[in-house]
Amino acid sequence: VRSRGLGDVYKRQDLYNELAQHQDWQKRLVDLVRVRKLAFDSAPRHSKKKADEAWQLAKERLERCEDSMKNIERLINLENPKRNEH
Repeated sequence: VRSRGLGDVYKRQDLYNELAQHQDWQKRLVDLVRVRKLAFDSAPRHSKKKADEAWQLAKERLERCEDSMKNIERLINLENPKRNEH
């Protein structure tokens, strides 16, 4: 059984902090997507294209954030593998 060094503890803590930051961004981006969708739905015809572009951009940002969260979670799981005690 390997003992974890202090560096491993700091690395793991950094990953958890990064995940928490991304979770905050995700919440904000979900709200932004909702607001941009409402703006698109209520936009006059001459403004639809611009409103749609803003909505799509917000959705892309949310998707990138969620992809990053998945990567961070994967790294956390690599740092903390579930052990079989059999």
